[in-house]
Amino acid sequence: NYGAKSGNGHIAVLLSTDELSGAAEDTDRLYRFQVNGRPDLNKMHTAIDMGSNNLNNVGAVNAQTGNFSGNVNGVNGTFSGQVKGNSGNFDVNVTAGGDIRSNNGWLITRNSKGWLNETHGGGFYMSDGSWVRSVNNKGIYTGGQVKGGTVRADGRLYTGEYLQLERTAVAGASCSPNGLVGRDNTGA
Repeated sequence: NYGAKSGNGHIAVLLSTDELSGAAEDTDRLYRFQVNGRPDLNKMHTAIDMGSNNLNNVGAVNAQTGNFSGNVNGVNGTFSGQVKGNSGNFDVNVTAGGDIRSNNGWLITRNSKGWLNETHGGGFYMSDGSWVRSVNNKGIYTGGQVKGGTVRADGRLYTGEYLQLERTAVAGASCSPNGLVGRDNTGA
């Protein structure tokens, strides 16, 4: 008595895993339970068509590739290779251990944000439609050239060498507005 009942005229058969281990024609079956000494009985030899049904309560999925026609949802993800896509949206932060590169696009920010160096507390941002501003009023340093249509200093203007005036003024001619500094063609 194994706790199973059959009606009159039915045959009941019990095949234990020990009996199946010795059977010769059991290699075409997939078993829901482990068969001692026969790991091949728990291996698929063809694709499974789930008929749009779910796989639920899976401990781990180990695979070579995955193709999804819908969303992939999860809590965390770790990738040892590349993650590729047409676009990506992140609700909070993106942290990179290396460089962030754009091959043919822009670094685009919104809402008075821009680029910030967290270590030194400097960077650039825009808070209106006219000015690019330095974060925390940091200075801008370059061994190259700073060029613009006009340069305005709200404080003093210093130079570590000479001030080179490229255009000349004619003595006695008008200069507007008053307060301009100029030179004549002899440098005076």
